Amino acid sequence: MAVCGNCLPMRYEPKRYVFIRQPDGSRTALSIEVKNLQTKIGFSDPRTKEGELLHPARFSAEVVAKLETVLGKYGASGQLQQRPTPSEGGLFPRDRWMRYRWHDLPGSWDEVIASWDMAFKKTDDSSRVAGQVWGRSGARRYLLARVSKRMDLPETLVAVVALSVSWPLAVRKLIEDKANGPAVIQLLRAKVTGLIPWNPTQSKEARAQVASVYQEAGNLYIPVSEEAPWVEEYIELMARVPRTDEWDDADATSQAQEYFGPGLVVDVLGGSAVSGGEQQQGEDGYGTVSSRDSPWSM
Repeated sequence: MAVCGNCLPMRYEPKRYVFIRQPDGSRTALSIEVKNLQTKIGFSDPRTKEGELLHPARFSAEVVAKLETVLGKYGASGQLQQRPTPSEGGLFPRDRWMRYRWHDLPGSWDEVIASWDMAFKKTDDSSRVAGQVWGRSGARRYLLARVSKRMDLPETLVAVVALSVSWPLAVRKLIEDKANGPAVIQLLRAKVTGLIPWNPTQSKEARAQVASVYQEAGNLYIPVSEEAPWVEEYIELMARVPRTDEWDDADATSQAQEYFGPGLVVDVLGGSAVSGGEQQQGEDGYGTVSSRDSPWSM
């Protein structure tokens, strides 16, 4: 016997964001029109107006409004709308990213880095390995390249080398000092320069919260979709933070922002320049990761 499910949110939403898995294992994030969805037995949501209630006779507008207040933003999203984060997204709203085209990129960079979040192993339900290249120009931070895939250790080594070859400007390569991170550094140190173990100083939730401030301030730039098809998946995965099991991209992103730190802070009264947040040295002493390493530092 076949079982067919249907999602009926308390307030009607004309669009839903979904992942479509491709034959090669990759995913494409799509915004689909709910009116075009129909179950195998021919049922579809009869509502057409955004915000229209599911069952006004049982749950009136007053009752729903009270529930939304009591449950809070995330509770109402999960319990009433049947999704873990609000429609606009959680910590990283979909429409808050700044966008760029390749021909508009800066002619020079203050710094370009790679940021890697590793996984323990490769299984159907394991975490993905996330690698990103970020460039900083003044207060602006640009996501230039991205790798996201379930990989075993040999595949991860190949991916790190490939991204390093493609982006030689990313001299410093931050490798989270967890999961396969130490093994990657040990096996590639004689072949790839600039591999730096990174020890997070806060929880992933706290780091994502800090990184979201840069997005809110308009400092984080990502490519337009027609020039980088992978960016739609990135936007959707980031929008689901913090109510998600897939933290790989968020971890790599927050790691890069933590390294960049607050940037240059100018003391207007004193006329001096002060650089932000210093990070701790790796346990094996391989490289001190500090804002003083930044060209912005004085």
